[in-house]
Amino acid sequence: VKDGALLPTPFLTIANVANHQEQGLLSMAFHPDYQTNGHFYIHYSDAAGDAVVARYTRLDAERADPASARQVLWLDHPNGSD
Repeated sequence: VKDGALLPTPFLTIANVANHQEQGLLSMAFHPDYQTNGHFYIHYSDAAGDAVVARYTRLDAERADPASARQVLWLDHPNGSD
């Protein structure tokens, strides 16, 4: 959202994210030095139900670089959200 209007392009699109039960995008956190380095972290469930934390970097104020993904943590969760 910019100036009260929804932008045509999402800030970030993530592939391979679960979309059922209590899975999917779970949280987002900004690096303490985000203004300078543009790093932020996404916690989500992948399509297999496993937990992933990945670091991304913004391209500019309105877009993140999907190719900048760096997996920080991956936890096997064989039963999904069970």
